[in-house]
Amino acid sequence: MGKDLIKSLDHAEALKKIEVAIEVDIALQTKQKNLREPLEELLFFFAEAGRRPERARKAAELLLQLEPEKESLRAALVQCETEKWDQRAQFSGLLRVLPGYESLQRRYYPDMIDIEGDTYEMGRDSNYLQHTVTLRPFRLAATPLSFYQYALYCEASGKSIIARTPAWGRIGDHPLVNISWYDAAVFCNWLSEQYGRAPCYVILDEKERDKENNRVENDYLKWKVTWNKNANGFRLPTEAEWEFAARGGKQSKGFKFAGSNDPAEVAWSWENSGDKPLSGEWDFNRILENNGRTHPVADKKIKPNELGLYDMSGNVWEWCWDWHDKAYYQTCAKEGIAQNPPGPDGSDTGRVLRGGSWSINVNLCQVSVRDRYFPNDRSYDIGFRLAQDSL
Repeated sequence: MGKDLIKSLDHAEALKKIEVAIEVDIALQTKQKNLREPLEELLFFFAEAGRRPERARKAAELLLQLEPEKESLRAALVQCETEKWDQRAQFSGLLRVLPGYESLQRRYYPDMIDIEGDTYEMGRDSNYLQHTVTLRPFRLAATPLSFYQYALYCEASGKSIIARTPAWGRIGDHPLVNISWYDAAVFCNWLSEQYGRAPCYVILDEKERDKENNRVENDYLKWKVTWNKNANGFRLPTEAEWEFAARGGKQSKGFKFAGSNDPAEVAWSWENSGDKPLSGEWDFNRILENNGRTHPVADKKIKPNELGLYDMSGNVWEWCWDWHDKAYYQTCAKEGIAQNPPGPDGSDTGRVLRGGSWSINVNLCQVSVRDRYFPNDRSYDIGFRLAQDSL
C-alpha cells in the first residue's frame, strides 16, 4: 500500500490512501508490515521538502499509530505532534532515527564520488581532436539525477513534475528526462541551498539577457547564467570533467565505453533498452514498437566504471556546463595543456551533451563522443548529473 504510488511520484495520493488503510480493522502487525516503510518515506519526503509541513506531521501521526518499537522514534513522533512542527530543521532529529533513513538519503539525494585530479588526453581523433587537459580534484554524482530526486525539488518549490513525464510514465528510480539546461542550473542552485551551501550559478531568468554569448537561434529564452567559481554548491560538470570521469579517472583502463569495451555490459542503447534485443540499422519506429525506454539508475544489470559511476554510457544524454563550439578543441590543443577548461565563451549551436542514450546507436555512447542541444529545449532522452568542487 502506497509504494507503487510513491514510485510513480504521487506522494500526496499515497498519504491519502494510507490514512484510509490505517483505519481498517486488521491486525496491527499486518499494518506495520505493509505501511511502516511507505510512511517513513512520506515523512522524509514532505519534511525534507519543507513546503507543506502539515503533510509531514500527518505522516508522523500515522506512523505513531503503528506503535514503533524504537523509543527514540516514538518520543520524536510525539514531540512533532505536540509541538506542531512547521520548519524543515525541526524534523531533522526525527528523520535521523527512522530505520530507513540512510536508504532514503540515498534515494532522494545524490551520492557524490570524489575524483582525483590528473592530466589526460581528451578527445579521440580528427573529429574530436585529441588534446591534453589537466584537472583539479572534483566530485561527481554516481548516477544521473533520478525522478525521485527531482520530485523532492518539485514538492519543495511547488512546481509540477507532470511536464517531465516520458511516454513510458514517471518512475522514481529512472533517470530524469525532459529537462532543459536552464532547468538543470536552477535545480543545482536549489540543491545547494538545501545543503546550506553557496549556489554556483547567478541566473538572470529574463528573456534575451545573454544575446552576446548565446547566439543559438532556436533558444527563445537566452537567460544569462554565470558561474561563481568561489561557490561550494552543486553544479553541472564541465565537458572535460565529464569525459575524464567517464574514462575512469586515474584508474582508467582505456575502455571505449564507460567501464568496458563491451557496451552491453555498461550501456543502455537502442539495441537493448526495449523488451527484446534489436540489431541491424537504427530505426526509431522499431525502437518505439519494442517499448524502448530508460532504465533504473545504478541498475544491477549494468556495471559501473572504474570510479563507481553508473550510466556514463547510455541511458540518458547528460548536460554539461560548456557551450558547444566545434573549433574549441583546436583552441585547447594550441594551448599545449588546457588547465581546467570551462568551455568557450559562447555558441551558436547550444550546450554540450555527453554519454549517449537509450534511443541511439551504441557507438554514440562512447566516452569521447560529444553532441549539443539548445539550452531551452527538453527531450525524452536528456537528463543531467551533478558535480561539485572537492570539499
